[in-house]
Amino acid sequence: DGFALAAQRGTKPLRGHGGERLAAFCQWALARPEPTIVVAGHSLWFQYFFREYLPAGCAHDATQFKIANGGVVACDLCRGEFG
Repeated sequence: DGFALAAQRGTKPLRGHGGERLAAFCQWALARPEPTIVVAGHSLWFQYFFREYLPAGCAHDATQFKIANGGVVACDLCRGEFG
């Protein structure tokens, strides 16, 4: 099968911000039919992701430190609602 690159859009758009891309990733990941997905990327992206989606004031290492080169992190992404 190989990699499905249909969603790859190349470089970042001139307008927009990282929060939109983080939200788009969450929508994509939550819509996947597979029970498990593996994601690779830059450690700073993951640090920003965890800072955005972990509770405010969370002192978890994922919000404080970059992932080491070749490092692995596991997490569960769940849809929730506030209010």
